[in-house]
Amino acid sequence: ASIGKWYNNPKMVHQSYWEAKRALLRRFYFGGNHVFPPIENLVLTEIDPFLSPEESDEFMKHLRNIDREMLKNWLNDQVNNYSITEESFPDSENVRIRLTNILSHIRRFMLEKVYLLEEEHLYKKLFNNILSGEVLFDIIHNILSFCYRLCDQVEKEETSYNSILIKKAIQYINENYATSITLEDISAFVNRNSQYFSSMFRKQMGCTFTDYLQRKRIKEAQVLLMGTTMTVSEIAEQVGFTDPGYFSRVFKKVIGYSPSFWRTHNNPTI
Repeated sequence: ASIGKWYNNPKMVHQSYWEAKRALLRRFYFGGNHVFPPIENLVLTEIDPFLSPEESDEFMKHLRNIDREMLKNWLNDQVNNYSITEESFPDSENVRIRLTNILSHIRRFMLEKVYLLEEEHLYKKLFNNILSGEVLFDIIHNILSFCYRLCDQVEKEETSYNSILIKKAIQYINENYATSITLEDISAFVNRNSQYFSSMFRKQMGCTFTDYLQRKRIKEAQVLLMGTTMTVSEIAEQVGFTDPGYFSRVFKKVIGYSPSFWRTHNNPTI
């Protein structure tokens, strides 16, 4: 609620109503559980109603990476970056335009993954909420909840497909473990962002890509230690290690013994 100034002259009722209506503009920023007094000197600050190219790229990156925490921080920053006081704040209409611009990016993300169009009815509901919602905090919360819902749908849809990708990645590791393959190499091979692939690999395999690759190399090194007369340095290079000393440290970490000691006692543990 809001109130205008008290005037003894009945002809000033319209003025009092206008003052109360203007005071109510603060509800968009401060919530509805207040009685807002008149604003003496209202200043509507300027904001850009559209996202910059950098902001667009950043928001889309968080969506595509299914990064809930970064999405939350990014959306909250949209509000926290505004200068808001009792008598100075952005025009709510410009804020609504900016929020619909954000929504258009969400729409773009939905079109990239056609199955997300099943959420079209909620998208339209959110659009109406942006246009007519009374409190900015509630609108931001609804946008974030919708983003989370889309993230859930993507993860659900891609879990089975990710299993196929991981099998493909494992095959690639098995065939190329002796080369200097990196997380970026294998991510590109399965056509996924390296951060997303790393998270997906760990979730599916229970270990990191680096741990899996090292264990694969150590397992192949054991075969060579048992079945050949190659030196430890030669074996290290053969299975993909460029530094024999580092190979020995990793071998001991995984197996519990140095390569030479393990070979001498022929005591494989895997």
